[in-house]
Amino acid sequence: MSQKNEQLIRILKQSASHRTGKELAAELGVSARTVINYVNRINEQRSEPLILSDGAGYYINRSASEDADETDGIPQDRTQRMYYLLRLLLLSGEDGVNAFDLADELAVSYSLMKKEITSFNSFLEPYGLRIRSRNNMITVDGNELSKRKAVTAIVQKYQGNVVLSMDILEACFPDDIPEKILEILQEYLDDRDVYINDFSRLNMILHLSIVVSRLSGGHSLDDSEISSVQTGNDLPAEILRKVEDTFDIRMNKTEAEQMDALIRAHIHLSGGNAQDAEEEELQSFMTSVMEEVRDLYYLDLTSPAFLIPFTLHIKNLMIRLRGNINIDNPVKETFRSARPFLYDIAMYIMNAVSAHYGIHTVISDNEFTFLVMHLALELERQKQDSSNVRALLCFPKYIGIEQELRNKICLHFEDQINIVAMVHTAGEIFLYDYDILISFVRIDVPTTKKLVCISPLMTQNDYSLLSEAITEIQQEKLLQHFRNVFPVFFSKENFRISKGSYDKYEIIRIICDNLKTNGCVKEGFEKLVIQREDAIPTGYINFAVPHAVSQDVMKQNVCVMIFPDGTKWDDKIIYCVMLMAVDPQALDDFQAMYNALLLILMESDGVEQFRKVKTFEEFRDVILSCKIKR
Repeated sequence: MSQKNEQLIRILKQSASHRTGKELAAELGVSARTVINYVNRINEQRSEPLILSDGAGYYINRSASEDADETDGIPQDRTQRMYYLLRLLLLSGEDGVNAFDLADELAVSYSLMKKEITSFNSFLEPYGLRIRSRNNMITVDGNELSKRKAVTAIVQKYQGNVVLSMDILEACFPDDIPEKILEILQEYLDDRDVYINDFSRLNMILHLSIVVSRLSGGHSLDDSEISSVQTGNDLPAEILRKVEDTFDIRMNKTEAEQMDALIRAHIHLSGGNAQDAEEEELQSFMTSVMEEVRDLYYLDLTSPAFLIPFTLHIKNLMIRLRGNINIDNPVKETFRSARPFLYDIAMYIMNAVSAHYGIHTVISDNEFTFLVMHLALELERQKQDSSNVRALLCFPKYIGIEQELRNKICLHFEDQINIVAMVHTAGEIFLYDYDILISFVRIDVPTTKKLVCISPLMTQNDYSLLSEAITEIQQEKLLQHFRNVFPVFFSKENFRISKGSYDKYEIIRIICDNLKTNGCVKEGFEKLVIQREDAIPTGYINFAVPHAVSQDVMKQNVCVMIFPDGTKWDDKIIYCVMLMAVDPQALDDFQAMYNALLLILMESDGVEQFRKVKTFEEFRDVILSCKIKR
């Protein structure tokens, strides 16, 4: 929790009466809007709101305050203590930390703390840094650039698998630095014609916070030249001058150039003719690339609503690549699992961009995932109604409540269901074809249909019940499609069981040879699979799904190789490899099958059962009977 948040809680706890937002803003030295943000963030972190408000102002919820853990803010394990110490050493501005004072702060023994500090060096070693203790003063040895890189790693470790947020930044940096930088960005960006997404905004705040924290402690990069921030009237220079003035710091030339490049890499500026001409050329080129994508993958990505923001993202991506600027994407693993096939399209687009503009920098998995997110959102917008769950509503007529319920359901599940009709008696439901019946009361429905009973008030529990039912139906439809097309994609000739252990490139060679022998692919297919694997690894927990979309595919097929005793795939142990040969002219059918296959591999015990099969027929029976874990 940030210092300002703690100060706000302390003020309210000590107040005998309600405090208005204006009073709190004056006492904290922030705006009234910022007070509202503080209150929201404090309450979001608790099961019960800690700060309440009414017409008289804000006040502490005493019951929630009494239940709060008295150890809040004190690190509770070795990892938390490591982050706490490193933030003190790298972000507090102090030259060092007294070992005895630190032990008292952490509520641990001096000997335990000294022992743990030795183990913390394994985290710093990749950055060329080392924690040292001299005369009971703990310091970090190493150059300034390495320390700043380590701070980025600390924030990312603290962040875990969740998306970077202001809460995380405020917990990592002192003196409300992220909040003040956010206010500067809002002042300079929100009222201008500037394109910026939330990921980019937070990444800018992270790196600007690192610079401010280190400079405030007297630690600058090795450059004696005067800052270039002092001249120039463009937007990045204005932002950096405001940052300098707000925190009373001065950036040297190296720091100013790095931050200028960072800002330019994350925002889109409307500007002069040269910039317009450059963007016009890029827009024209991206239009031609999307026409190629349409011809090759049968996906239409040429609508201006998608193409314009996507092109702006490509423009900023090229700036980041040329400036060696990294941006973290914490959802990359989750998104890769959800939309693995779209990476092929993203790779095709970026290969075209790199070749056209002479970019030789390797594109990270983080950046690929941002491209895939753009593609996935566009495909969601284009999603056919036929893929949705058909819902029949059965509500009695009563003072318009049935229409209110219909509206709530439509609004909440608009991208997942189609309302077939709304009926008012049980006898009418047999007139319609549907997947799910939503009603106030229990009604007998065929075993192939699903009934969800909700209350007339549509509670949060009702929404959860409906969401689970819709997901279950969608998954069952996907599995039924998989059962129908299984003979098209799987065959006895392309099924192998191996007792050996190979590296992934040997496995790819063996399987591609098998596909070539059976007339499924041409000679060049193996090279494409390896190229795809090197760009984005396809190994998951227990299994791998290498693949390539290519004109070299003569017959779409999935070649299966089972390893009962396991084999290595990069840093994972896997038991099943399914190499997929994909014909671009039948991509839609393949994607549906592929999504179902991933569902089986990830959400059932299928892989464990595959290890026991002896024949293709046993494998077929197992995979077609797999049940999704609920």
